[in-house]
Amino acid sequence: WTDKLPHLARALPKLGLDDTWLDGEVVVLRPDGRSSFQLLQNAFELHANSRIVYFVFDAPFLEGLDLRQLPLRQRKNRLKEALAKKSQSSIRFSDDLSGTAQEVLDQACKLGLEGLIGKQAESVYVAGRTKSWIKLKCRLRQDFVIAGYTAPGGSRPRPPTVPPASCCLMSKS
Repeated sequence: WTDKLPHLARALPKLGLDDTWLDGEVVVLRPDGRSSFQLLQNAFELHANSRIVYFVFDAPFLEGLDLRQLPLRQRKNRLKEALAKKSQSSIRFSDDLSGTAQEVLDQACKLGLEGLIGKQAESVYVAGRTKSWIKLKCRLRQDFVIAGYTAPGGSRPRPPTVPPASCCLMSKS
């Protein structure tokens, strides 16, 4: 990824955060400020990576300190303070949104966002997906690929490895 994101590789050391691990997400912003997955894909394909912004939202390790056992709220406060020291337009702090979960999700949906990630403010850092965070989606839909098979109607012989009954394949995207 360093080769694919050279502008971020150059910007990160300028933050002066030695011995730091940042957790975040890379996005490309539309003119209205919303992120676009399609624009992100295009930026990689067209080698226009300078349009990619890294939004950081957590720091398991910050300036040599292991913060994994601190609550998320404390880790984010420390990260925000550390990032305030040095400004980089391609690296931005992803702040919390205030309000109830439903209020924040409703606002995100009104803005046309895909959804949000909800994390428990008092949770410790654990690698991977845990019960302390959830995806909240604005669009309540799922895409499925449905394929079917029926036995030949006499126009050609049935292969011996194909079952005679109909079957379906469904995959969630």
